[in-house]
Amino acid sequence: MTDKTLSELKFKDLYVRIDPAALLGEMSRFNPLPGEGYDGYANKAVPPDWDLDIDMLRTALRKDPRADFAVTHDKVRLRVSKYPTIGVEGPEEWAAMRRFPSSLPSLEKLGFQPDVFQAFQRVGKRTGLIVVGGATGAGKTTTVVALARHFMAQNGGLLYTVEDPVEYLMAGPFQDNPENAFVLQREVSSDEEWADAIKAALRSAPKYIFLGEVRTSAAARQLLRASNSGHLVLCTIHGGSLGQTLSALIQIAAADLGPLAQVLLADGLAMVIHQEIISGRPSVEIVETKPNDNACPVRQNIRSGKTEMLATAIQQQKSKRALATEEAARSSVSPGARRPVGAGPVRKQPEKKKGFLSGLVGS
Repeated sequence: MTDKTLSELKFKDLYVRIDPAALLGEMSRFNPLPGEGYDGYANKAVPPDWDLDIDMLRTALRKDPRADFAVTHDKVRLRVSKYPTIGVEGPEEWAAMRRFPSSLPSLEKLGFQPDVFQAFQRVGKRTGLIVVGGATGAGKTTTVVALARHFMAQNGGLLYTVEDPVEYLMAGPFQDNPENAFVLQREVSSDEEWADAIKAALRSAPKYIFLGEVRTSAAARQLLRASNSGHLVLCTIHGGSLGQTLSALIQIAAADLGPLAQVLLADGLAMVIHQEIISGRPSVEIVETKPNDNACPVRQNIRSGKTEMLATAIQQQKSKRALATEEAARSSVSPGARRPVGAGPVRKQPEKKKGFLSGLVGS
């Protein structure tokens, strides 16, 4: 038996018994990282080589009184959830831990369609609210962090995050743009802290604000306030579809704001993203608002509470983005290059007439 550490175990999820009756060598379980032939549901015993390091982790988890939190052990960032169970010999307590990636996600490498990627680039230059919805495990936080990373690398500025818990550690000078970008991260441990944390974020004069899962009406109220005050705010929320994502946010905010919630959301919204994971890659639907356009159909539907009508806008925008992408691809093909199948004929551009001055100085 060798003494291996957690960073050497290729796991996605880890399960450790932590009650006082759990002894050194108590069997722990893990869910392997995805690989060839892996269906995502395997659950294996942690080999004895890791017993000593698992016991050190067990001791640290026992000392923390919280039920849900994040911890770093052997340079591995873990999201921890403790819960009581019933074992063969009586009550037990276990900790289920999800491993966070050690490096920040790259927007370019997440596999979004070209038209979606271009839309993401556009929205990074705006102010307002970007909402990312989806089910648990759909990669919402990964997409938000990748967006924030891309925006800061391109545009610089201060990013202030409010999370429960902090997943990706990126505080300090930003790795992709250390001269012009900086990150402040705040971890909250209760629902009551969210609203005050967002107020503190606004006092820090950030260019970007990232809020983890929106769960309380006070947090939603401050979120909408921030999105209408010159910041680019990114947040995640549970939702089964794009329309349901917006409806969920409106419902939470309406507990404090009433009908004003729809108005503030319509005024501040920049983009809604609904995400799923299909075959290991993100699949998204998006809808954008038109900047500085109160008559934008998306805004009008939200103000009137007709989020179900967004399906038409989603399809229209999708078709428009696809056409723009196709046109860009056609224009990038040089005259002597082989054109893609189905690209259609090249239209001959009319020759420009040369003026008097161009005849003197050349074209």
